[in-house]
Amino acid sequence: MPGHWVIWVLIFLTGLPWTGCDPAPKTGVPEYIIKAGPVLVTRTQFLEELDLKLSAYPYDIKNMPHQYNEVVVDLVTTLSEETLLLAYAMQNGITVTQQEVASAKAEMTASYPGDSFAQMLLENAVSPVVWEQKFEKSLLIEKLVQQELVDTVQLTPADVKAFYEKHKARASALANNAGFEDETELVAQLRREKSEMLYREWIQSLHQKISVDINKPQIAQLLIGDEKKGTANE
Repeated sequence: MPGHWVIWVLIFLTGLPWTGCDPAPKTGVPEYIIKAGPVLVTRTQFLEELDLKLSAYPYDIKNMPHQYNEVVVDLVTTLSEETLLLAYAMQNGITVTQQEVASAKAEMTASYPGDSFAQMLLENAVSPVVWEQKFEKSLLIEKLVQQELVDTVQLTPADVKAFYEKHKARASALANNAGFEDETELVAQLRREKSEMLYREWIQSLHQKISVDINKPQIAQLLIGDEKKGTANE
């Protein structure tokens, strides 16, 4: 789990997958790969994400069935968790406003001089429209994690004391106003670190509330070699 929640913002630019989930339609039987509550990842969306992920690997990776299948399975795992988070946010009315999106976007792109940000998107073959869609989803997950996990972490005096002792040098610098605004920064860092330790447990608690359905027959069609048969028979 990332130490800073906004790292979700650039996940797709670093070779890691990001989901383009859609609300599940009320009628019909969609050809989905992953479904969690009202949110699903369609086959088309999954293939788009797979192409993006494969761009970070050798062009002939399909000649290496085991490695290729590992990429597919890893993508399923990642998108399953992200779909779960988006479904939980949707079911609990957690959203981001256009003002929040605009403000975060301005803050992020401010560090890129001239047209360097647009150039970065171009080099990664990501259109501005797609980036903005992914950026908004990343902010939603960041807000969800902050609101439902980080802000709820309970800190005891013993926790604070132990953290202070562990980071005496930084605490001393803080006391001398050397690069720190106030003492709440150490507490905020402690809360983040404790949240990271609790993250997997929190995710499991969400699984108890929302079922994640992985369409194994569909996934089997995407695998190659002997592992394809094994997945189809599970």
